[in-house]
Amino acid sequence: MTIRVSKSFPFEFNFYLGLFPLLSTLPFYEDIEYFSLDFGGRPRVNYCKGSIDSAHIESAGYVLGDDSNTEESSTIIDLPSPPSEVTTDPEQYFAFQLALYTKAQRDFLGPYISQQEFLRRSKDKTFFPKRLKSLRLNMERPELYLTPLLNCASVDTLWVKGAVVLIKDPDKPTEILQFPNVKNFTYRMRFAGRYKYIEKTQSQFPNVESFTLSAGGHQAWAARDLPNLPKLVYLESIWEMDQDRVEDETKNIETYLRMRLGKGDWEELKEATFYGISEYEGEFHDTRLTCSIRREACNYLFEWKCRKTKR
Repeated sequence: MTIRVSKSFPFEFNFYLGLFPLLSTLPFYEDIEYFSLDFGGRPRVNYCKGSIDSAHIESAGYVLGDDSNTEESSTIIDLPSPPSEVTTDPEQYFAFQLALYTKAQRDFLGPYISQQEFLRRSKDKTFFPKRLKSLRLNMERPELYLTPLLNCASVDTLWVKGAVVLIKDPDKPTEILQFPNVKNFTYRMRFAGRYKYIEKTQSQFPNVESFTLSAGGHQAWAARDLPNLPKLVYLESIWEMDQDRVEDETKNIETYLRMRLGKGDWEELKEATFYGISEYEGEFHDTRLTCSIRREACNYLFEWKCRKTKR
């Protein structure tokens, strides 16, 4: 099941907490094996002055005054941005944006919810389907939406985009929450600088066996900070390919792998794939370099396969 909500900011917490009680009434809810939650965007509302549909907006004092250029009652305009003292206060901004919606929508969303309150409520009162196996989270701060996994031991596959920090227990703020049931973890980078989250993920997901780092080509440097996941068997990551000598990248990657393995990282690793864009004879290719790793005595043996696809 895929749930997409556009223009969801700043109501993500409210929508998330209100969503699952509704979904749980579906007769097939407990049999759902895949969930994708995609929240994004900020509200942009067209306001028609004098329209009965806009009465709730006007009553909130949100619209332009009589000195605006909206002389005709039928004129549709973009609502003005709120003042800075509102945008910098999360609770005021929530109330400000809530005024754009109808009473039924406002009743569903409810009052403002702080981050700590959300973490506590989602941990105790949000329950995923009993047979859920795979969860995909694509929203701002997706790590904040992980706490229901504590009540769902069946989820072993997780896809997350743009997480920022390791999430902590709302009841024990000094302790990092762990999700030991996650075996397959894909992290998609959203912005540069999130590599600090990547290199610490082993603290949150100690039993990951398959890890994929997905990112744009300009973020390929993040591969140098791959986490030391102690049970990692399969690894896939973006890599900054040498555009002049792509075949030599196997040596560069092998040097990197030997360094990580030599210091005790990835003791269970059997296969690693690195991909990126390379240039060969004036043409660009999507290149995937995959190696199988065998251990003999104190040495590591690498068997490489290269696949190039013209763009």
